[in-house]
Amino acid sequence: MLIFPSFPSEKYFSDELKALVKNGKAEVIEVNKKIKIDNDTIYIERIINTDTETNLRYKVVEEEGWGFPNSALVLYDEKGKKQQRSSASNGKSWGEDGIISYERIDKDSKSITIKLEWFDREGEVVIPIEKGEVNNEIK
Repeated sequence: MLIFPSFPSEKYFSDELKALVKNGKAEVIEVNKKIKIDNDTIYIERIINTDTETNLRYKVVEEEGWGFPNSALVLYDEKGKKQQRSSASNGKSWGEDGIISYERIDKDSKSITIKLEWFDREGEVVIPIEKGEVNNEIK
């Protein structure tokens, strides 16, 4: 389990994840997809796979002023298995910035699905996991 600092370390949320990426011990998949919920937007920024976890980096830009429960973002592997999770986030004046850590998806998976499951609101992002889409570049 990763230990997160109080403030996000830019794109990877923690210095620990950033170091794993830099040392080639984590894969980064840039997703850059969004899910609209009422007048608010949930941005699925990237997936960071380590040997033990699949991490979802996200942000929520709120126009409505409600608090977003990050437990509403559920990760499924390509076989439909729901992954267990833990999370960390920081409130911002514009919404929320955070990371959700799930059990590591099967390394042979070709896709994962992020579903928004919150009351009557639904959304879905399917993320292909292809070797050519992995980016370990540090910015």
